[in-house]
Amino acid sequence: MTRGWGTSEPGRPLETILDSQIKNPVVIIDEICKAGIIQSTNGTTTSVLHALLGLIEPTSASKWECPFFKLSFDMSKINWIMTANCVDTIPVPLKTRCRIVHLGGMSVDELMQAAYLMARDRNMSRATVSSLQPLLEAYPASHPSLNLRTVMRLIDGLESVENHQMVH
Repeated sequence: MTRGWGTSEPGRPLETILDSQIKNPVVIIDEICKAGIIQSTNGTTTSVLHALLGLIEPTSASKWECPFFKLSFDMSKINWIMTANCVDTIPVPLKTRCRIVHLGGMSVDELMQAAYLMARDRNMSRATVSSLQPLLEAYPASHPSLNLRTVMRLIDGLESVENHQMVH
């Protein structure tokens, strides 16, 4: 961010390069589809999307000017990975600069393998975790709830039940 912002500082990609002395870091932006526009108290606006356009285009990235330091840096070697739940909400100028890879959802078998690994790390019994399979199989294929977040919440619930002491 430019120095005009109250919380101004160099951006994370530049800080990463300067701190690590690695010119080609991997920068992951999770859920780019939810990036919005920020407005300062003086009315200036900025957004992650606008900032990214100059950083992911090789020509402009090789001579990118840091708004904080007001110096040029070569940011063209950064490896960008962006995730999105919905590609439709991402502006076209950003989409045209990215290679889009669509990933399918996880199968029930893959989710159960993940559940067993999570449960093992928590010292939970395999029998307890097996009770998730019929529940996951009850969802229609490609249902949005067939994901790791759902499995993690279910494991949390099973863990609390398994560790709950019975009072007679």
